[in-house]
Amino acid sequence: MKILFLALGDETVASSRTRVFQYLPHLKKYNIRYKVLKYTKQNLTGKKLSSYHAFIRLKLLLFCLFYDIVFIQKVLLPKNYLNIFKFLKKKIVFDFDDAIYTTHHSVENSTKHSIKKKIKDRFQETVSIADLIILENEYTKKYVEKFNANILMITGPIDTVRYFPRAQRNKENIVIGWIGSPPNTMYLEPLYSVFERLSKEYPNVCFKTIGAAHIELHNVNIKQVDWSLDTEVRELQEFDIGIMPLFDDEWSRGKGGYKLLQYMAIGIPSVASPVGINVEMIRDDINGYLAEEKEDWYEKLSLLINNAEKRERLGLNARKIAEDKYSFFIAIKKLIKVLADLNKNWTAPLRLDRWG
Repeated sequence: MKILFLALGDETVASSRTRVFQYLPHLKKYNIRYKVLKYTKQNLTGKKLSSYHAFIRLKLLLFCLFYDIVFIQKVLLPKNYLNIFKFLKKKIVFDFDDAIYTTHHSVENSTKHSIKKKIKDRFQETVSIADLIILENEYTKKYVEKFNANILMITGPIDTVRYFPRAQRNKENIVIGWIGSPPNTMYLEPLYSVFERLSKEYPNVCFKTIGAAHIELHNVNIKQVDWSLDTEVRELQEFDIGIMPLFDDEWSRGKGGYKLLQYMAIGIPSVASPVGINVEMIRDDINGYLAEEKEDWYEKLSLLINNAEKRERLGLNARKIAEDKYSFFIAIKKLIKVLADLNKNWTAPLRLDRWG
């Protein structure tokens, strides 16, 4: 079997790293040949980026002649490209994580309507034409089912070898942490007063962000570090409690909850908004807590701050759930099986149940 991947970006892009690049070394175990084209390139904007996109689309058309499956990760191509793949009898796999058929809060309101309609139309065309859709959660699945019933749901997945608990935790100083990107820092803003209240009551608590925009808070012990692929795991392992606040809107309900998987894999409890996949992933008093109002956030975080044994128990449960349900090693088996079903002429040289 030969697969041509069109990834949204390189390994620094979380969705491309988790949903394309981490699969590649393991595909070799099945003698699956592949090539990866990257649709975006760092430091390119405007006309240079448009020219680069045109160049990659041309390469995609040329290279697809030599591959069985075209695997498109989160890129919405013009319909005529998809039709060419179908004419050439190539199988099309479309993979996405977030609810990309809508738009993020960071899109300016003046352009939001026109952008949203264009994105939604192209998304619907893509999922209608594709032979297989791979997505993150039940919310996006319900939307896609209107256009295509051939769906594989893979949440995350999380590499539980790369992400692992630290050997020993400091039980005196408590770190409440969040990982994300600068535009998503807005999700933290409603909790600023909660952070201030907790800081006043618990001097041993520190708030830490990885990859966030700069935050100005008074009388709050806050540590902010830049995100880096090389240091990400080490920085996460300083967390004692992970948080994932969200707004209750279409975009947030379609999110994949990857930061929760990161917290779970490093063996810490999470507190999260009861929105979208968070409700599926967080089980109250098992691996964390759901919190809606500010008072809920204060109470749940206080409960975990005050109880080291509870943090440890919930963290151990979280790690086990990550391994048993959301692990990359489970996802790769599912992926190989559906790809084999698409390409009937290919037979795996290894048995899936022997995957290690």
